[in-house]
Amino acid sequence: MATAEGKMVPPLRYLRSALGKPVYVKLKDGTEYVGILRVTDRTMNIVLGDTAELKNSGQAIAARYGDVFIRGSMILYISFDADKAAPAFTP
Repeated sequence: MATAEGKMVPPLRYLRSALGKPVYVKLKDGTEYVGILRVTDRTMNIVLGDTAELKNSGQAIAARYGDVFIRGSMILYISFDADKAAPAFTP
């Protein structure tokens, strides 16, 4: 991970820098969530708040939840650009 200054940042530190911000999460089974990143740990388990489950590649909301716990081992990737990844989401 690189910053604006061009320095390398460890992935966990980069993930922690997104605390309190909206993130898009795609799981290995294809499920997609977008929500506010509340908590993360050293195994990349995360808690999202004000969470929405998405369908149609982020174009529509399938369900809304409060807080959601996601195991780090189930995450395919996390995007910090939730607006582009899930245009249907508004917290």
